[in-house]
Amino acid sequence: MRHPRIRKGKPQFPKLLGGLVAFLLTLAAYLPSSPLRLTAIAASGALQRQIGSMGWQPNARAFLFHVPFHRQEHALSCEAASLRSALLGIGVDVSESELLSKLPADPTPKTGTAWSGYGWGDPQRGFVGDVDGRMPSTGYGVFDQPLKFVADMYASSSLIRVHDTRAIDAALRERHPIIAWYVLGNRPSVMQWTTPEGKFIRAPLYEHTVVVVGYRGTADAIEGVYIIDPITSLRYEPWTDFVWRTSFFDHRGLEIAPGTKNKE
Repeated sequence: MRHPRIRKGKPQFPKLLGGLVAFLLTLAAYLPSSPLRLTAIAASGALQRQIGSMGWQPNARAFLFHVPFHRQEHALSCEAASLRSALLGIGVDVSESELLSKLPADPTPKTGTAWSGYGWGDPQRGFVGDVDGRMPSTGYGVFDQPLKFVADMYASSSLIRVHDTRAIDAALRERHPIIAWYVLGNRPSVMQWTTPEGKFIRAPLYEHTVVVVGYRGTADAIEGVYIIDPITSLRYEPWTDFVWRTSFFDHRGLEIAPGTKNKE
C-alpha cells in the first residue's frame, strides 16, 4: 500500500491563522517555565477569539497540552517509552525499566523460514522477541492488551480507535494522552506467522507507538494531530497521514487517565 499523496494548494488565510494559534499553544505547553508562556497563552486566546468572530473557527482551532518527552531506552521499547510519557502527562512518574519489568512477554522463540513459514509469539499476549533486538529478525513488539495490563497498574486506561475523531476530542479535552499503534516507513509491509497454539498473526512492519497530545481542527474534522514520538519527540502530522499509518493496526489506541484499575 502506497502512502497517499496530499495535494498542495495555495495556503488559506484561516489556516495560516490556525497555524499561528498552534505555534502559540506549543510555546505555552512546552515552555512551562519560560516568561513567554503567559504571553503565548494570552496571544493564543486573543487570536482564537478573533478567528471565531470571523466565522473561521472550524478551520483554525488548535488544542495541545503538555506531555513530557521520554526517549526510548532500548531498540524496540517504544511501547514502554510511550506509556512512560503518557503517565508523566497525568502526573505519574514510573521508569521505563519498571514498566518493562511488568510488561508480559511471550517467550516463544522464532522458528521457520520465509519459505516454510514462520512461528513466533503473540503480541496480544506479551512482548514478542528481544527488546534490544532488530525488527523483524530478532524482535517485534507488543500490542494494546498487554500494555493496557501494565497501564492499569498506575492509571485507568481505555481501548479506543484513534481514527474516531470524537474519541480523540473527548480524551484530549480531559487531558488524557492517547498511545497509538503506528507503522513507520513509506512502504510498509506485513509479516505473518503462526503461534504454537495455531493462531495466525499479522504483524505490520515497522511497528511503532506514538502519544497523541493535541490536534488542529474540530471534533468532526480533525486536520492534524500533535504526537510525541519516543524517538524524535514532538511533531505535527496531517490527519490523513496519521489515519493511514494507524490503519495497519486497525487504529488501536490506549487512552491514559488518572486512577488505577489493577493492583500489582
